[in-house]
Amino acid sequence: MLKTIISISLIIGLSSNIIAKEINKFQIDELVLLPHPGKLIKSGKLELTQEQKMRFVKEIKSVYPAIFQAKMREAFSLEKKVQKAVINGKTEKELNDLLNQIAELKREAMDGRIAALNHIRKILTEKQWEKLNKLSYE
Repeated sequence: MLKTIISISLIIGLSSNIIAKEINKFQIDELVLLPHPGKLIKSGKLELTQEQKMRFVKEIKSVYPAIFQAKMREAFSLEKKVQKAVINGKTEKELNDLLNQIAELKREAMDGRIAALNHIRKILTEKQWEKLNKLSYE
């Protein structure tokens, strides 16, 4: 009986430690879920021509991800501050400025994603664009 209780305690302890580590990982929570075409392009499912692939690298991949990721990393850092502040008893009124900063950063990141998707649409054929959206929202 004692062994069972100790075993269960160890399992619970290890599980909560794993969950805590997962929570602390960098996590992107976008304002709106939009397609992430990079994975689909790499998979070959969109069947891009060599010219389209080159345009994607030159016009999209070299520009937009850096903008999006910088904004989301900054927002993530502020989110961690909010989490700690809430744990320490801060109110929504006291956290208003931080929350507004997070919202603004995420909005700027989403503006960049929308611009990138509209640019990608110009590179793809209509059929490829439809397929991108179909595969993204399945």
